[in-house]
Amino acid sequence: MMKLVKTPSFFVFILIMSFQVVFSQNENKLDSIKAQIKFSKKDNLISIYGTAINKSNTLQNELGYTILVLKKYRNKIKGKTLQSGKFSLMNNKSKILSKHQVNINGDERIVVYLYLKKDEKTIAKDSLSIGSIEKRYSLNKIKEEDIEFSGLIIENVMTKLGKDFYDYFNQVKMLSNINYPFNMTINEKPALGGRNSEVNIIVNDNLVYRFRTRPNDEYLYAQAKIANKQIYNYYVKRKILRNKMKLY
Repeated sequence: MMKLVKTPSFFVFILIMSFQVVFSQNENKLDSIKAQIKFSKKDNLISIYGTAINKSNTLQNELGYTILVLKKYRNKIKGKTLQSGKFSLMNNKSKILSKHQVNINGDERIVVYLYLKKDEKTIAKDSLSIGSIEKRYSLNKIKEEDIEFSGLIIENVMTKLGKDFYDYFNQVKMLSNINYPFNMTINEKPALGGRNSEVNIIVNDNLVYRFRTRPNDEYLYAQAKIANKQIYNYYVKRKILRNKMKLY
């Protein structure tokens, strides 16, 4: 007959306390991760930097970020950009996760939201409003419920050339001042039979434009203009089709 061995209550207490200490230490490490939106200005050009700061003594891996940049004029959205990605952060270091450049004039303002995540859970966030009225710049914190998620440019690139195209595409899109009622996704994948990559622009699961990258800024900028033109054509055709459907 087997004898049941009773675990000393003191040992159980020590075991529970050990788990609590480890859990608390992990929580404290995540509490040391801070999100910060920085910006600089030159004339009417605003440069926005989404930044993460690790104030702990431990390397943090498998973190994620999402940054949303809105350009508004009298409460109307003139442009949107959404970027997300993965990153790691050395102990007691900061890292610039994304950079955006936007022109701002008159009553326009830029609204920025930055979220840092671990295992899909938000661990840090920051928000900012940058306004320009008679050359005066003001900063205000923004409520999360004010976020709008249509007309966004979702970036899913893997190389520097893809990132350069994304930046050019976003610049051209901002200059158009068109607020699309759909999101746009920029995907990049390795190209078959070549050293460069292939970029696809997707709208509502439809392939609107694709091209192969080249290490040439003029070429990438030209492709950004063509891609924006194709999206505008898609938008016009979609609008005409919807208007026809309303007649029946």
